[in-house]
Amino acid sequence: MKQLEIIVNKREHLSLSINSSSTVEQLINKIIQTLQFPKESKYTITIDGTPIDSSYQIPENLQSRIIADFNCLTSIQFENPFIQTTEQELDLCKPLVEIQKELAKVMLPIEYQIIILKNGKRLTETYINYYPEIPKKLQFIVKASIYINYQGIHHQLQLNPFEKIEKIKNYIFQQLNIDQGFLLFYNNTQLNDEMYFISYLIPDHSELTIKLQTRITLLVKYQNIVHKYSTSLNEKLSVVKTKLKQTYKIPENEKLELFYQNIYLDNNEEKLSALNIEDNSLINITIGKKYNLNLENDYQQQTYQCQVNSIDLVSILDDIIPLQNCQLTYYFGGKELDKNRSFDQIQVNNCNINIKYRVQKKTIFVNFQEEQKSSIKLEVNISDPIRLALPHINLANDSITMFFQGRKISIESTYDQEGIKEGSTIIYQFNQFQIKYTIAPDFQEYSILIAPRINGAQLINILSKNYKGLSKKFKLMLNNIEFPVSQIVEKQENQCFRLVSMFEMQFQFQNDNHIYNKTYSMDDTILIARQRFSEEFNIPLNQLYIFFLDQELKDEYMIHKYKGKDLQICETICVKFQKYKSNVLIQKNCNKNFQVKEILKEFLREFSQKGCRCFLNNQLINELNLLKEITNQPAVLLVVEFQQELQLINKQIKTQAIQVEFYPKQIVASTLARFMNGNFQFYQNDELIDATKSFEDNHIQNKSQIYYEECYNFTLEILNDNQQIQLRINSQKIKIKDAIQQKIQEKYSSQFSAFYNKQEINLENTFLQEKLMDQSKIQIQLHQQLKVFIKDNDYKIQFTVSSNITVGELIKQLKGSKQKKLFNAENQKQLQDHEVLFTLINSNKVVDLIYKEPIENSNSLYIPSEPIQNNRKITLDINTQEPVPLQIVIYNMMDDHKLYETVRLDQKVGEFLDQFEKKMEFSGVTLFYDGEIVDRNKKFQEINLNALSIFEIVC
Repeated sequence: MKQLEIIVNKREHLSLSINSSSTVEQLINKIIQTLQFPKESKYTITIDGTPIDSSYQIPENLQSRIIADFNCLTSIQFENPFIQTTEQELDLCKPLVEIQKELAKVMLPIEYQIIILKNGKRLTETYINYYPEIPKKLQFIVKASIYINYQGIHHQLQLNPFEKIEKIKNYIFQQLNIDQGFLLFYNNTQLNDEMYFISYLIPDHSELTIKLQTRITLLVKYQNIVHKYSTSLNEKLSVVKTKLKQTYKIPENEKLELFYQNIYLDNNEEKLSALNIEDNSLINITIGKKYNLNLENDYQQQTYQCQVNSIDLVSILDDIIPLQNCQLTYYFGGKELDKNRSFDQIQVNNCNINIKYRVQKKTIFVNFQEEQKSSIKLEVNISDPIRLALPHINLANDSITMFFQGRKISIESTYDQEGIKEGSTIIYQFNQFQIKYTIAPDFQEYSILIAPRINGAQLINILSKNYKGLSKKFKLMLNNIEFPVSQIVEKQENQCFRLVSMFEMQFQFQNDNHIYNKTYSMDDTILIARQRFSEEFNIPLNQLYIFFLDQELKDEYMIHKYKGKDLQICETICVKFQKYKSNVLIQKNCNKNFQVKEILKEFLREFSQKGCRCFLNNQLINELNLLKEITNQPAVLLVVEFQQELQLINKQIKTQAIQVEFYPKQIVASTLARFMNGNFQFYQNDELIDATKSFEDNHIQNKSQIYYEECYNFTLEILNDNQQIQLRINSQKIKIKDAIQQKIQEKYSSQFSAFYNKQEINLENTFLQEKLMDQSKIQIQLHQQLKVFIKDNDYKIQFTVSSNITVGELIKQLKGSKQKKLFNAENQKQLQDHEVLFTLINSNKVVDLIYKEPIENSNSLYIPSEPIQNNRKITLDINTQEPVPLQIVIYNMMDDHKLYETVRLDQKVGEFLDQFEKKMEFSGVTLFYDGEIVDRNKKFQEINLNALSIFEIVC
């Protein structure tokens, strides 16, 4: 088992144990199960910034951090009993807290806390945790966190903002154990009990203040009359009863009883504040002795039983007998009872009383009023048809129309059927006619009766009274033409007027950023607005469009739907998008002040593509340019090339794959060079790819798999004839002799020596062992004989030797004085022992040397002489002290980027860092090697380093 540290979605740190042979896919499944992410979750895994394939086997000794990014986008319906069910898209791999905050911003007019429920209970996990199955519906509740200031102490409560203030007050009453009524205030504004909390848009974590009520108003009902009675909440019930007796002049010996919501209030020592009586509540008073009544009707033989108090008025019986629109008369002992007298005034001794009643038609007084004139009061039977009153108000018997409470009533109906009661007023009009009308933006037809000779302005005034909108300005339309306000309205068949409200809207013109205020009607469309601005700005209609939130509004859209919105007037260019080597995909009117990248972003969303680039006249467009900067024409054709993907796989280690994004017209070599350093050959279906050509030319399509292997290039310089031969190998582990011999054997001898930076190479070693750098030059000396002439005082010696012999070996063969050295005859320069003779060949294809002791300011000259018979053959190795360039690796500790740089061994560290800072645009770079700061004054040859040694930098 091995322990791995994983960072999930840049926020969650996991420590997981997995088997030694586990793959990335197995690790993914374990993360999903641990965090209970949905099984359908998508993911990307990176190690050291490199994306890793799911089949990749995790190394046993992995020390790097694993970065895992998950997402699972889905649409879910959210249900709440107080809010309309809505569907929202969310990422189930986001923490629950973030999801709830996003929902609050979208679904609520003010930001309160949304709590998502699972099986009716509040979720307490970090994530929603729907591993087995993605939910289609979720329930949620809304809570507002509010501080309640009660007597200077703050109490934090969680409230449901969709409840009425009255219910919230009851909740506060219970939570804070308040023993009396109170009022609730926010910012010194009293909250109305009938209003909903959310309608006040009180921000979360706000303070509400409780103000205790010291008085209460009661609606006291006594003898069918209700009076307002105000008293202190601290008064006892017994005191209130005493005061009520005094107020209503009830005898002291009479018992007074109070009822609240049919509950008898009998604890006289309780204060009103303890009785939980709400302000402006109805309190019923009953007084004195109770009588049991038996009500009889002589004609219909109907009886009713009831109980009354001695102080009740006889008129209370009208509410007991269930007869409507009738007048009742009551008799006791053969005498008619006065309804305004109480039962104790009847002077009966028995508690059981028999009372007779008779039924008569009920009459009421009704006012009949001609519109805008005086009224006539008539007494009518409530069950009679209304037409019976016409002779009293319509002597000429003209056609007449009647209205009650703004609606037309039938004269054939009874007063009771039309809901007409005592003192009601009926409006009537003569010679009216009916017109039909609609109210924009709806098309529902209404009818109304109007008087003759009214004009358009008067009709607007009449119809606008029924308009529930906020507009105060209207126009009248008839047959799609505005009806003049001064024209008389005439009765015609099948005509329907249309009342249209007018309103102002603001538009911002992109060309000058000015705000323009314009008046429109409820029937106006976006097309009408475009036409007006087209004329005003002198811009062709097909180049001017209106946008909202960067979306073009269609001509048929109603403009009133965008009242109060930020609308943009944009001069546009018609952009046609044509897929590369295909047909036109789509055309859109685009804001010419937008950058090309903004237009492409919307285009990509429509076609669900990750990326694209576009061309105009075969030229790649800079996406940062504005649309108007790339063309001055009203329309433009952009050729779109969609981004594609391929897998770049190591041919030797086939489990290592790199995800590469490319465009078909890009060159293979330059594109893939972004993902790897060095020289490589690429293959598709085992065929070599021409990296100098495009992906398209190589027939590389989307989702292809490309294999690569590294290659190394060298230049072989044949010193014997100054020819150069190019050598390419696929591995640095090839023996040098085998590679070079195979390359030159057709033209040259197989016997040769090789030199790198004037230092002889061991041909039996590999390129890697000799540390031969890619793109370097190797000198080849073919083994041939060379003539050497040496002047020693007054005689000359001639040798025939191998061309690769060194000066030092030649001196040993001369066996002269140890103080003598060899000098170049042409420039008198003393030769070093390691110098190879073939490098000293003169224009005569021979080597001329002087053998003497070194002296200062030597002016001796060499004059070539005739050769003498003294020949030798010598073959020697060559050595060099010249500095060798090395490639090193630099890790940037700030962002973990890896860089490859070449240094010279004789180069100072400071000189390299100065060049490096200038090249990379860094400053203040500190170089570390083996954990220690490197001295800038040291040379690289003073540091114990090899090829590809690893350095670290901090900027």
